[in-house]
Amino acid sequence: MSETRSAPRYASEVDDPVSRAYIIEARRPIIIARHRDLLVEMDNGISNQFIDGSVNNPRLLKMLAELDSPALQGRIKDATGILVHGEHFREQTLGQALIDHLCLIRDQPTEVAALQMIAIGVYRLVRQAVERHQGVPPTLAEIRQIPMDRLAALISARPPAFGHHEFPHWYTEEFRLATLTEIRWLRQAPDVEMDARWADATTGIAITRDDEAKVLHLPEEERRAALGALAQGRIRSKFYRQVFVDYLGPEEMSLKDAASHRHILAWLQDLARTPHLYSFLQGQTDGQKAYRISHLTTKIIQLFTMYAWVAHARANPAVGSQLKNLDTRGCLLAIKQIGYPPLPADADTAFAALLCPFATFVQFIQDRTAIQDFVLPPDSRAR
Repeated sequence: MSETRSAPRYASEVDDPVSRAYIIEARRPIIIARHRDLLVEMDNGISNQFIDGSVNNPRLLKMLAELDSPALQGRIKDATGILVHGEHFREQTLGQALIDHLCLIRDQPTEVAALQMIAIGVYRLVRQAVERHQGVPPTLAEIRQIPMDRLAALISARPPAFGHHEFPHWYTEEFRLATLTEIRWLRQAPDVEMDARWADATTGIAITRDDEAKVLHLPEEERRAALGALAQGRIRSKFYRQVFVDYLGPEEMSLKDAASHRHILAWLQDLARTPHLYSFLQGQTDGQKAYRISHLTTKIIQLFTMYAWVAHARANPAVGSQLKNLDTRGCLLAIKQIGYPPLPADADTAFAALLCPFATFVQFIQDRTAIQDFVLPPDSRAR
């Protein structure tokens, strides 16, 4: 009589890898549902004090000290890696994904206290990464709401580059909204009666006799308009030259000095707070200072978008080979001729541009001007 063998009960008893994976996948939602309520309660017991280290209870301090042990650090990094690369977590927030992952570990089984330590470790690791980029530490609530696709970019974040087509997404949503509010304030200056045109209180209208002679044949009204547009254009060009060539040039701006501002936005905010300290704003009226800072903010976003467009085209296998030996001007002409789609000039682009480290931006400007490959885009029609 042949021996009958019962069907394998657990995935670990199945020899076929495909069958084992199928069983694990089928049991996954059951396991998560079995432990979810318990681990949600466990997660709710974690407060900001655990994450920022501000607890003063001796027992809790001892518990936090255990997070630095090699064994626990290994489990925390393993858990973070699984969360970042797991297919099931991509549509979730960090808080949701972490609970699901801990449910699966709980079924092995693992004590709830050990799972709580892993959760605290993951939250602390993410908090440190976000603070390193934002300069502002996020709350635990903000950390839990980070989308998993953004978490992956945060953990593996490369140093932000100015004019790169791969935008960073390491920020929390709350930080993003607050930053966009700051950008709108710089561009609109709601608390100042901003000028509506370029003017210069220090040198006046930059018009010569030759300029007047060139438009002498025009009717009076057209002649005034042409001379006014010419004067504004020269004032605008002078301002941008003072900023990008003179002030941000290597003779006046060192990278060490540039590092005093975390990012471009912080520098622009300093311009708005203390315009009298900057040579290219000194002597101007309040309305003209606000107007110039507004245009400078927009110009930097345009500059970022233009160079990111070129970088995107260069990285495209279909057209990159055609741009290989071209400088920026040549690339712009080529991609315009072939109808290469431009990058969207949206809020995320503005965010990526102005959150670039200021020292990185200064290095970009100095490098480009040194090789005579600095191209300033024209003013946008709609601001």
